[in-house]
Amino acid sequence: MIGQSERPETIIVPVSSMGDVSDTRKQILENTLTNELKKHFRIVPQEKYEQVLEQVFQELEYEECSEDTCIMMVQEMLQVENVFNLQIIGEGKDSQLNLKWITLDEKKNETDVCLGCGTFQLNDKVRGLVEKLVGVKNVEQVVVVEKRQKGVLFRRIENGLVRWFENGNDKKDWKYVGEIKKGKPNGTGILSSTFGKYSGEVKNGMQHGQGTFTYKSGRKRVGEFRKGKPWNVKSYYKNGKIETEWVKGKKLKQEEDPLEEKEVTEYKSAKIRVRALLGNTSGKPSTSNSSLSLIWENYGLGFNQMSFKNTSSKNDVYEMKNSSLDLSYTIGEDWTVTAGVGYVYGGKGAITSASSARKYETESVSGFGLFGLLGIVWEGLEGLIGARYYSTNYTEFKSTNTSEVYTLGKPYSISGAQLIFGLGYSL
Repeated sequence: MIGQSERPETIIVPVSSMGDVSDTRKQILENTLTNELKKHFRIVPQEKYEQVLEQVFQELEYEECSEDTCIMMVQEMLQVENVFNLQIIGEGKDSQLNLKWITLDEKKNETDVCLGCGTFQLNDKVRGLVEKLVGVKNVEQVVVVEKRQKGVLFRRIENGLVRWFENGNDKKDWKYVGEIKKGKPNGTGILSSTFGKYSGEVKNGMQHGQGTFTYKSGRKRVGEFRKGKPWNVKSYYKNGKIETEWVKGKKLKQEEDPLEEKEVTEYKSAKIRVRALLGNTSGKPSTSNSSLSLIWENYGLGFNQMSFKNTSSKNDVYEMKNSSLDLSYTIGEDWTVTAGVGYVYGGKGAITSASSARKYETESVSGFGLFGLLGIVWEGLEGLIGARYYSTNYTEFKSTNTSEVYTLGKPYSISGAQLIFGLGYSL
């Protein structure tokens, strides 16, 4: 016989019924079932079961919470291998009893019929069903079953191969919560990605068995999957109408399915972005900035061209241009934030004096720029808005339009901030 400390745990699902069955009769039979199962199992408190069931209802949508799916998730969360559920069907004075025993590996059930029986006669039938399903030999088999490891894994591509890791990024990688074997999802669990969630059976890291895939748009695929692809599956619109169907892996209704294409290319997320930015201020003075940059993952390299023009109160004209090399760093996926700095490496400046008609020019330019951007990404396109601060110094002005050489003793400096807008595209 099995010692008390060796008894495995079990969950007893509240008695379900159909037809003419009173609540009193259900409660009496449930008490009998509990007392009989106590001989072989340690009973999980009903309050604990109800708390976990409530968590399952919050995590899954109503359509996803089939009897099998919900029971499997409760088993996973409580780490209990056994579940018993008694169903009573009543018609007049006749009753049918069906007792199910669900483990992580199989499902058993026994049925008995009682004609013209009262409640306490049905009690004897319940004891008989427990005796048929549960014996010392059967319980020993459950005790020695090796529990599957449960945990969290992340899937991503490294060196051209799809791999599973214990650490990852919820926003970029597939995330799996459930049973694990040999370092991969095996058993039942939940696969989540940026565009949807799969709940059900998995094998070697792929959707394999009964499950439901729910896209963030509200569309669903429900049924049997094999090796990550629909096998016997129905696809539903958000309103519940059938969109298409697969039978033995063949799609019966051939329609363009952009979300399916997204699923195939999920790991080909863009690492390269191209951005073009522009900023202008009119009036006196007038300033313009235009830049083109290339972003590789988080790091960016770009070039900026700046033009400045101003006319003083004495009608002296100032025309300045410079070129900068920009370095930046970007974070975020759907929303992006960028910070960067620019180094002025070249340019030209010209000052035309109204009083002397002399034009002074220079190519001696130095300075820097600072900029910040906020972006929103939608299907590869990126809208950008931000500001750029600039500080530039022009020195060694010399006149070139006279026979004599004249120089300006003072440098000319410009600084300020400008609003910039732009677009980006992910390759």
